[in-house]
Amino acid sequence: MILLLLVLSFAIFVGGLAFQDDSGSKHCLKHQVLIHDIKEKYFMDRGETIEIWAKIVHDLWKDNRLIAGVSDPSSLSFNLSCVQQATEFKGVVTRNMTAVIYESDPKPTYISNRTKNSSGEFEFYIKAFSQDDCNTAKVSTKIIVGCPTTRRLQIHGRTFEGCDEYKVYNYTIQREQFNGNTSKVVHYDFKNLGCPITSIINSQFKPTVHRYDNDKFVTEVTGDFLLWEKHGRNSYHYSRTMRQAGCVRAPQEWSEMIDGLKAIEVDREWKQQVHHSCFNLNGSNFKDDSNMDMPYEITNSTGGSAVIWNDGGLYVFKLRIIDPHTSFCDLTAEFAVNVGFTDTTPEHVPTFVVLGASCLGILLGTVVAYLIDAYCLC
Repeated sequence: MILLLLVLSFAIFVGGLAFQDDSGSKHCLKHQVLIHDIKEKYFMDRGETIEIWAKIVHDLWKDNRLIAGVSDPSSLSFNLSCVQQATEFKGVVTRNMTAVIYESDPKPTYISNRTKNSSGEFEFYIKAFSQDDCNTAKVSTKIIVGCPTTRRLQIHGRTFEGCDEYKVYNYTIQREQFNGNTSKVVHYDFKNLGCPITSIINSQFKPTVHRYDNDKFVTEVTGDFLLWEKHGRNSYHYSRTMRQAGCVRAPQEWSEMIDGLKAIEVDREWKQQVHHSCFNLNGSNFKDDSNMDMPYEITNSTGGSAVIWNDGGLYVFKLRIIDPHTSFCDLTAEFAVNVGFTDTTPEHVPTFVVLGASCLGILLGTVVAYLIDAYCLC
């Protein structure tokens, strides 16, 4: 009887250690706990990273290693760092793993394809290491790579306050300021444009572009972008030639990209999918370099290319990000610039003029006070 009880107890013990379910998966009584900050899903645009962590707490003297993986290594990569920490319980050492997830380095053809099909859903997981077939503690998340629905552009310095005169406003573009036979009257779209940014004739202008998620700032845009005047104004030019910008091959030009297109089609033509950097010798889409002294019509935050005003007045620009490494989104923005003929803002008054006027005022005040006191002038 005693022998039978021992056999039954051993069988129950072994059965409690490991068993298989109907699917054939092996389950074991491994007391592991994963503490983590991982959300159910994340969104990732180009150039962004996601950082998450998980910590394992295990049985006495048990393996505390963690492993991580992703469902498609050709799309997502990750870096891992681990820190071990002793606890007040002898034989229990926790391990904390931090994972930084990012988009795998894309090839040029990969960029083109992913820009056209800018979505993908992948799984990333962290789980306890096991040398047997037993299931272990595991946590996973979905990472959606593509264009966030809340992503937008904001032009730094643009506001909707302090310019009530533009809320109901029309202005005229003279025929010599654009390719037209007669002058054109334009209604200022305040609801979309807000207040115009101010600039001065013959000065250089380059907008500072920010990426936002709804009203939350994400980052400043450093990649290439295009500018074009919505109403056809051509009374401005670019500050650098292709050669001065450092191009190694002649880049694309507006005249090339919009040849034969109607005005309504212009803003649909030059996008990320057809943009080729002039700083890259590779590729068959480059022209020869016979026109390297032509204007360089592409702008970014780090380069020297900017717009120079030939004439004053209102300009309404549309801006598009064309750098395929910046975002999966087709990011555009509209803004207005009011170009004046003289600078009347206080911050541009020379310092010596301000100081001289102040000193002269003090001197005159002193003289007048003396005369009043000495001669009883009134």
